[in-house]
Amino acid sequence: MIKYNKWTTRLLSGSLLASIFLAVPEAAAAVEPIEVSSEAAFVIDNETNKILLNQNGDASLYIASMTKMIPLYLVHEAIEAGTIAWDTPVPISDYALAISQNYELSNVPLRKDFTYTVKDLYEAMVVYSANGATIAVAELIAGSEPAFVDMMKEKLDAWGVTGHALYNTTGLPNHYAAELGNLYPNAPVDEENKMTARGIATVADHLLDDYPEVLEVAKIEDKVFMEGSGDEIHMMTYNLMLPNQPYARAGVDGLKTGTTDASGASFTGTALQDDMRVITVVIGAEDNDGRFGETARLMDFAFGNFEKVQIASSGDAVATEEKLTIAKR
Repeated sequence: MIKYNKWTTRLLSGSLLASIFLAVPEAAAAVEPIEVSSEAAFVIDNETNKILLNQNGDASLYIASMTKMIPLYLVHEAIEAGTIAWDTPVPISDYALAISQNYELSNVPLRKDFTYTVKDLYEAMVVYSANGATIAVAELIAGSEPAFVDMMKEKLDAWGVTGHALYNTTGLPNHYAAELGNLYPNAPVDEENKMTARGIATVADHLLDDYPEVLEVAKIEDKVFMEGSGDEIHMMTYNLMLPNQPYARAGVDGLKTGTTDASGASFTGTALQDDMRVITVVIGAEDNDGRFGETARLMDFAFGNFEKVQIASSGDAVATEEKLTIAKR
């Protein structure tokens, strides 16, 4: 199946080589967007990347732990390249250890006298947004957190994502790294990671396109970290839209929350309904009602106003040689 180049408007003409699907409005008239109670909101169709809603989507805003979707992608990429494996042991540095022992943050407690695998810490990153675990895996892959941040920036640049400012792998305020002597070179101590809602949607889109297996972990609602080790911790999901959670919505199976004082309550969600998957981004809501309630409204808007339509099948020829203009996104 042909998939459009990311974030571009394509023109179709001549013979079609594969079936093409578009997310199109159910009605012929333009769809009136809803207004969301947050600093920014963005919705795309995962298959076509058609933008279904854009509210302040190009403003560079604080993103907190939604940052971790980039390290998740790079973990999968490293495994695919054979650089690491799911059962590779992960050493715990003094820095990762110190962050992991801060219980004011999302964390699983790490120890130096215990063997953790990439899979162990990956699950902690996805299910529990564990900050120390994220740093440890980043150090394994790149040698240091700053070196891994450079990899993150390179990946965003390759995807054409603009308006980003990244200083760490976790989305934590920079002062945590500064206090432990691990601040990214020349980074301001009083800053945090920033991206646009459009950029976050792009990251989620690449993650779901290239490594959809992430959803098998993202939909886990509770799991015991290092069960039987004597140092267990019960990890409960922060995604309160999963099936057994207070804001449950049918079809939701991911993806990543983010919360700091600067970012507010933020959330990148994804849901599958009637063979159509949407990605939603809410940045800067006031609370869980804001991020999850507004995400539900965004999903209802997307699924209620757009549908997946096959406009041509493999081998079909367009009846006219004139260019067919695809609706602007």
